[in-house]
Amino acid sequence: MDKKEKQLMIQLIEFLRGTLNADDVSPDFFQTVLIKAIDLIPEAQAGAVTVAQDDGLYHFVATSGFDLKGLSKASHSFTDNKKKAFVVNKADLDKKTAKALSKASTSKAVKSALVLPVKITGKVVAVLNLYNFEEENAFSKESLNIGEVIAVSLAIAIKQIEMVNELRDARTSIKQEIEIIAQEAAIYARSLTSRVEKLDLAKYDRKNALSKRQEQILGFLAQGKSVAQISDILDLRRQTVRNYLSGVYKTVGISTRKELLEWARDNDY
Repeated sequence: MDKKEKQLMIQLIEFLRGTLNADDVSPDFFQTVLIKAIDLIPEAQAGAVTVAQDDGLYHFVATSGFDLKGLSKASHSFTDNKKKAFVVNKADLDKKTAKALSKASTSKAVKSALVLPVKITGKVVAVLNLYNFEEENAFSKESLNIGEVIAVSLAIAIKQIEMVNELRDARTSIKQEIEIIAQEAAIYARSLTSRVEKLDLAKYDRKNALSKRQEQILGFLAQGKSVAQISDILDLRRQTVRNYLSGVYKTVGISTRKELLEWARDNDY
């Protein structure tokens, strides 16, 4: 490898590093890539990047040697010929594109173009065009090889940026969903707290303080049964039943039968 080839290799490596470290696919990104590509391809005197849009055409987003504003309304179609890089001479250029380039050019008419399709999963998402104004078939085989490396690295960079952005969007979406859930949980917690505060906790404490036998007798009493009936059902002496009921009155803090029956109904006896 001679000095010239070594220098070219260093420049290409720097180009790859810079491209793969990009964090946004924007016109500025394409402009930077275009300028570096022109530096790497010795025959390139100018260039332009076109990107696929929703209308199915490729629109200009970056230029060098042309007035980008003059190309703002220009676009072109692209037929994928399966080549990674190829040269097109003046006669084979799309007439509308050639005319638009001629009007927007700060130099002569384009005589030769190195076309570098940027493909992601088989689809051409952008086209990097490098132009020569002096001769046809201006680009060497070596330049085509370098151009292919540039196109592939650009495709990898775009895909990488898209994946990072998708991941960032997904994280943002998850974060937003978590925040919504947290807000709803806070609202529910406040509502639940409000309900709990309204509960007569002392009443529930008194209920839990009753023995199983007291609850059993209170249940029969709430059903409208008399002391005598309860005594017969449970096979207890009537005085024993009365003693249990006396304990119930004392535990729940109620003194009248009417209040006790209301309390029993409120507590699902």
